[in-house]
Amino acid sequence: MLAVLLLLVASMLAPGINYATPNQSISENFTNTTNVSEIVENTTNSTTIQNTTTAVVNDTVISQQENQTSDTSNNTQNSSSDNSNQTDTIQNNSAAASDGTYTNVHGIWLNVDDVNNVNVNELLTAGITDVFVKANRISNPTYQSVLTTIINKLQGTEIRIHAWITCFVDANGDWVDPKDSETTDALVNAITDITTNYNIAGIHLDYVRYPGTAYQYSGGTEAITSFVQRVYTTVKSIKAKVAVSAALMPEGAANAYYYGQDYEQLSNYLDFLVPMVYEGNYKEDNDWITSATAYIVNHSTKPVVVGLQTYKSDSNLVALSAEEVKADIESALSGGASGFALFRYGWLDKDFFQTANSNNTTSTTQFTTAQIAKAANDVKLFIEGNKYLPTWITVAGVLVNQGQFMYLLSEATLHIQNGDGSAISLVDCTVPSVSGESLSGGTLSLSAYVKLANEIACFVDGNHQAPSLCKSSLGLQSYQSVIYMYSRILSNYLTDGSLQSSVVVKAWSPSNLPVKDSNTFTVAEIAKAANDVKLFVEGNKYLPTWITVGGVTVNQGQFLYLLTTCTSQLNSGITSLIALPSVSVASSPLEQMTSGNLDKTEYVDLANRVKSFMDSNGIAPNYGSTSLGKLRFESLLYLYSRVVAFYGQNQYLPNYATMKSWSSVVATEPSVPAELQQYLQATTKCEVNDPRIIALAQSITSGATSSYQKATLIFNWVRDNINYSYYYDSQKGAVGTLTSGSANCCDHSHLVVALSRAAGLPARYVHGYCYFTSSGNWYGHVFAQIYVNGQWYNADATSSRNTLGVINNWNTNTWTYKGTYASLPF
Repeated sequence: MLAVLLLLVASMLAPGINYATPNQSISENFTNTTNVSEIVENTTNSTTIQNTTTAVVNDTVISQQENQTSDTSNNTQNSSSDNSNQTDTIQNNSAAASDGTYTNVHGIWLNVDDVNNVNVNELLTAGITDVFVKANRISNPTYQSVLTTIINKLQGTEIRIHAWITCFVDANGDWVDPKDSETTDALVNAITDITTNYNIAGIHLDYVRYPGTAYQYSGGTEAITSFVQRVYTTVKSIKAKVAVSAALMPEGAANAYYYGQDYEQLSNYLDFLVPMVYEGNYKEDNDWITSATAYIVNHSTKPVVVGLQTYKSDSNLVALSAEEVKADIESALSGGASGFALFRYGWLDKDFFQTANSNNTTSTTQFTTAQIAKAANDVKLFIEGNKYLPTWITVAGVLVNQGQFMYLLSEATLHIQNGDGSAISLVDCTVPSVSGESLSGGTLSLSAYVKLANEIACFVDGNHQAPSLCKSSLGLQSYQSVIYMYSRILSNYLTDGSLQSSVVVKAWSPSNLPVKDSNTFTVAEIAKAANDVKLFVEGNKYLPTWITVGGVTVNQGQFLYLLTTCTSQLNSGITSLIALPSVSVASSPLEQMTSGNLDKTEYVDLANRVKSFMDSNGIAPNYGSTSLGKLRFESLLYLYSRVVAFYGQNQYLPNYATMKSWSSVVATEPSVPAELQQYLQATTKCEVNDPRIIALAQSITSGATSSYQKATLIFNWVRDNINYSYYYDSQKGAVGTLTSGSANCCDHSHLVVALSRAAGLPARYVHGYCYFTSSGNWYGHVFAQIYVNGQWYNADATSSRNTLGVINNWNTNTWTYKGTYASLPF
C-alpha cells in the first residue's frame, strides 16, 4: 500500500523554452577529404582511464548493425567481466557542449534600463528560465556593473544569465568589418573576462553578421563562422559548461549569402541558435513563424530557441497584446523550436506576466500519451544534465508544475499498461514540497511501479495535491525521485514502444544521477569510451585493464564486443542500443602481421567475424585474420577504438584504418633523428626561442600525453585563434602573428612551425600551387607539416575546415608541389 505524505508549496508559474535576440534591423554597407591515411581524432579531451580497477570515462552513443565474415582464431579465456549496473552519463540535449539543457527555454532580453527596473517576481511568475542581459563593452554603463547587478538580483532563482554581446556594430551604431583583427581581438578579450570572472550561464552574440552585404566580400561566411568558432573555443577552454548562443537572421537559404550566417556551420560552434523570427519586421503572420522556424530547425544540429518581438515592428513600437505574444510562441513551438526568447522586457505587455501560464491549470487541457512521453524524455535529459528537477515543464506547448507533471506521468503509465488510447486531462494540482526521503536502492517490477502510478493518480484526483513522499517496498521515495523514475520509464517507452519490465530506483541525490536501468549502451556512450581508450593507449603505451562505458565498468573482452557490434551496426545505419554480454578476455594473444591499411569493407567484415566468435564462445579471440596477417587481441581493441572514436567525432566511418604491430604501437617514442634536427631550430620569422612562443607552446600542450596530442593541440590552437588575412609572402613571422591575431598562409605556417619546434616536434614548410574549392581560384600557398612518430602530418591552419593531417579547403589531388623548407625563403 502506498503511503503518501504531503507538503504543499505555493504554486508558481512555469517557464518555457526560449531564446531571443535583439537587433535585427538591416542596414547598409560598411567598409572595410574524406580518406584518412590514419584515423585521426581530436585529442583535446583528456582521458580518465585507469588501469586496474577503474577506467575510461564514457559518454553516449547509438549503434548500428552489420554483416560479414572471415575467420578469427582464438583460445580460451580468463577473467570475467565486472558489470556494475551503475549510473550512466548525462545526456545533454543542448548545445555544443554545455552541461545546461536548452530544450525547454523561456527567455527574455534585458537591456541596461531593464536590468535596473526588472521585477524578479514577474520573471518567476512568467516562468522565465533564461535572461539575455546587455553587456556593453565600449559604452556606459559597461558590463562590469550591469552583470554584477543582475547576478545579485537573480541569485537563488535558478534563472540562467547570458551576457548579450554586440559584435560588429560600434558605439556609434556603425558596422565594423568582421575581419578586423583589432575588433575581434577586443571582443574575445571581453568575452574571456566575462566568462572567467562572472557567474553566468552563457555568452550570447548579437550583430554577429554582415548588414546584408556578405556576398560582396570574399570569405564573408567563413569570417563569421571563424569568429564564432574562436569565441566557442575560448569560452569552453575557460568554463566548459558556459553555453554559447547567437542571434541570427531568419531568412533561410539566403541567410549565408546576405549575412554570412550559415545555420549548419554555426551550429557546430553554438550550444543553441536564436533566430530572430520577427513577423512584424517582415510583415508576415503566424504561419511564417512556424515555417521559418522549421527551416532553421531542419538545418541545425543544435536546439533552436526562437526570438520573437513583443511589439508591432521596428517602425511601430506599440506593444503586442499578451495573447498575441502567446500565439507567436505557439507558432514557434509548432515549427519545432526548443523554446522562445522575447525581445524585450521593457516592451512586453505586462499582462503577459499574469497570463503566461494561465492555460496550464485548466482541467480542459488534454494530452496524448505520446506528448507526455516526449515531455518525460525532455525532463529526463534536463535532470541528467543539470542534476536538479525543473520547476516547470512544457508539455505540448503548455507549462505545467511539478505536481501536475507527476500526475500526467502516472496517468500516462496507466494508459499505456491498460492499452487506453484516450486523452489525459490536466488537473489543478499543487506542487509537493521537499521532505525526508528514506530509500534503499533497488528495483521495482512493472506491476509495482504501475500500482504506484495508480495510487499517485488516485491521491491527486482526491486531494488536488501531489504527494511529497511515496511508500513502496524500497522505502519512502521523494517526489523528485518519483518524477525522474517515471520520466525514465516513459522515455524508454518512446524508444521501445512498451513499458520496461523493471526500473532501478536510487535515492534522490546529484551523485546518483543519472540512473541506468540496464547494461545497454548507445553509440555515443561507446564512442566516448572508445576515444578515451585510444587516448589512453597513445599516452600510456598499454591498454587499460577496465573501461567505463556509460557509467558501467567492463573488461577488455566486453569492450571489444561493444566496439565490433557498434562498427557493424553503424555500417548498416542501425542506431539501436547494444546490450553488454558476458565475455572473457583473450587468453593467449598472437600476432603475425605486416603494416598497412585495412579498407572499410575489410575491417567491417573482421568486426562481424570477431563479434560472431564472441557470441559463440563467450570469449574474445586471440587474433583476427586479415589481408595483413593475424592481428592480436590488443591490436583489435585499439583498431576498433580508433574506428568508433572517429565515428563519434565525424558521424561516419573512416574509409580505411592504418595498422601496425602492437609492439610498434606501444613502443616508446624515438628521439628525433639527426637528419631532422634542422626542423627544430629557430629561423628567420620562426622565433622558436622567443619567451612568448615558449610559454604558449607549454600552455597549449600542458597535459598532453603523446607527441600526436601535442601536435593536434598546437594545430587546433592556431587554426581556432588566428584569423586569415590576405597579403603576399612573410610579413609578421611567428611572434607578429601571435600578437596581431591574423595572418596569411605564410605567417600562419610560421606560428605552427615555431610552436611545434618549441614543443620539441620537428616541423617544416611546404610550398605549392593549389586550387581552392570555395573560391574556384588557383593560388600559391604555404602550409606546415609536423613530424610525429615517423610520419609527417599536414598542418594547414588557415581554414576551420581542416584538421591535423586532413586538408579540405583546397584540392590535394590537383596541386603542384613547389618545395619543402626548414626556413621559408620568402
